[in-house]
Amino acid sequence: MTYDELKNQKEIVDFVKDIRDLTGQQKNPTRDGMENVILNIKNKYKIETEVFERSTAVATNGVMTNIKNISSDVLYNRLDAYKEIIILKFVDKYGNEMLTNIVKEYELEV
Repeated sequence: MTYDELKNQKEIVDFVKDIRDLTGQQKNPTRDGMENVILNIKNKYKIETEVFERSTAVATNGVMTNIKNISSDVLYNRLDAYKEIIILKFVDKYGNEMLTNIVKEYELEV
Protein backbone atom coordinates (compact mmCIF):
# COMPACT_ATOMS: atom_id res chain seq x y z
CA MET A 1 0.00 0.00 0.00
CA THR A 2 1.37 3.42 -0.94
CA TYR A 3 1.65 6.39 1.36
CA ASP A 4 -1.19 8.16 -0.48
CA GLU A 5 -3.43 5.10 -0.11
CA LEU A 6 -2.67 4.94 3.62
CA LYS A 7 -3.31 8.65 3.99
CA ASN A 8 -6.63 8.35 2.15
CA GLN A 9 -7.61 5.34 4.27
CA LYS A 10 -6.86 7.28 7.48
CA GLU A 11 -8.88 10.25 6.20
CA ILE A 12 -11.82 7.96 5.52
CA VAL A 13 -11.59 6.37 8.98
CA ASP A 14 -11.41 9.86 10.54
CA PHE A 15 -14.41 10.99 8.46
CA VAL A 16 -16.48 8.01 9.63
CA LYS A 17 -15.52 8.64 13.27
CA ASP A 18 -16.34 12.35 13.04
CA ILE A 19 -19.73 11.73 11.45
CA ARG A 20 -20.53 9.11 14.10
CA ASP A 21 -19.44 11.45 16.89
CA LEU A 22 -21.61 14.27 15.54
CA THR A 23 -24.57 11.94 15.04
CA GLY A 24 -24.13 10.56 18.55
CA GLN A 25 -24.34 14.06 20.00
CA GLN A 26 -27.39 14.84 17.89
CA LYS A 27 -29.15 11.79 19.29
CA ASN A 28 -27.93 12.04 22.87
CA PRO A 29 -26.43 15.48 23.46
CA THR A 30 -24.34 16.36 26.47
CA ARG A 31 -22.64 19.68 27.04
CA ASP A 32 -19.16 18.13 27.30
CA GLY A 33 -19.78 15.85 24.34
CA MET A 34 -20.92 18.69 22.09
CA GLU A 35 -17.97 20.85 23.12
CA ASN A 36 -15.51 18.02 22.52
CA VAL A 37 -16.82 17.04 19.10
CA ILE A 38 -17.09 20.65 17.94
CA LEU A 39 -13.56 21.48 19.11
CA ASN A 40 -12.26 18.32 17.44
CA ILE A 41 -13.89 19.28 14.14
CA LYS A 42 -12.65 22.87 14.44
CA ASN A 43 -9.09 21.58 14.87
CA LYS A 44 -9.31 19.36 11.78
CA TYR A 45 -11.20 21.78 9.54
CA LYS A 46 -9.80 25.12 10.69
CA ILE A 47 -10.47 27.18 7.57
CA GLU A 48 -13.94 25.82 6.87
CA THR A 49 -15.17 26.17 10.44
CA GLU A 50 -13.62 29.63 10.78
CA VAL A 51 -15.48 30.81 7.69
CA PHE A 52 -18.72 29.36 9.09
CA GLU A 53 -18.21 30.91 12.52
CA ARG A 54 -17.35 34.32 11.10
CA SER A 55 -20.29 34.31 8.72
CA THR A 56 -22.61 33.37 11.58
CA ALA A 57 -21.20 36.11 13.80
CA VAL A 58 -21.59 38.68 11.04
CA ALA A 59 -25.13 37.55 10.24
CA THR A 60 -26.18 38.00 13.85
CA ASN A 61 -24.04 41.09 14.54
CA GLY A 62 -22.32 38.89 17.07
CA VAL A 63 -18.74 38.56 18.12
CA MET A 64 -16.57 35.50 18.32
CA THR A 65 -16.72 33.98 21.79
CA ASN A 66 -15.28 31.14 23.82
CA ILE A 67 -17.15 27.84 23.43
CA LYS A 68 -17.87 27.82 27.18
CA ASN A 69 -19.93 31.01 26.71
CA ILE A 70 -22.12 29.56 23.96
CA SER A 71 -25.51 28.18 24.98
CA SER A 72 -26.16 24.46 24.68
CA ASP A 73 -28.93 25.17 22.14
CA VAL A 74 -26.51 27.04 19.90
CA LEU A 75 -23.93 24.26 20.24
CA TYR A 76 -26.56 21.69 19.32
CA ASN A 77 -27.47 23.67 16.21
CA ARG A 78 -23.80 23.78 15.23
CA LEU A 79 -23.70 19.97 15.01
CA ASP A 80 -25.63 19.95 11.71
CA ALA A 81 -23.51 22.74 10.27
CA TYR A 82 -20.28 21.00 11.21
CA LYS A 83 -21.53 17.72 9.77
CA GLU A 84 -22.26 19.53 6.52
CA ILE A 85 -18.77 21.05 6.50
CA ILE A 86 -17.20 17.61 6.86
CA ILE A 87 -19.41 16.09 4.17
CA LEU A 88 -18.73 18.88 1.67
CA LYS A 89 -14.98 18.63 2.25
CA PHE A 90 -15.14 14.84 1.80
CA VAL A 91 -17.16 15.12 -1.43
CA ASP A 92 -14.78 17.76 -2.74
CA LYS A 93 -11.84 15.39 -2.29
CA TYR A 94 -13.37 11.96 -2.99
CA GLY A 95 -16.63 12.62 -4.87
CA ASN A 96 -20.30 11.80 -4.35
CA GLU A 97 -19.93 8.16 -5.33
CA MET A 98 -17.33 7.54 -2.63
CA LEU A 99 -19.53 9.33 -0.09
CA THR A 100 -22.50 7.16 -1.04
CA ASN A 101 -20.38 4.01 -0.72
CA ILE A 102 -18.95 5.03 2.67
CA VAL A 103 -22.39 5.99 4.00
CA LYS A 104 -23.77 2.60 2.98
CA GLU A 105 -20.78 0.57 4.13
CA TYR A 106 -20.58 2.21 7.57
CA GLU A 107 -24.33 2.87 7.90
CA LEU A 108 -23.76 6.56 8.55
CA GLU A 109 -26.52 9.06 9.11
CA VAL A 110 -25.77 12.08 6.96
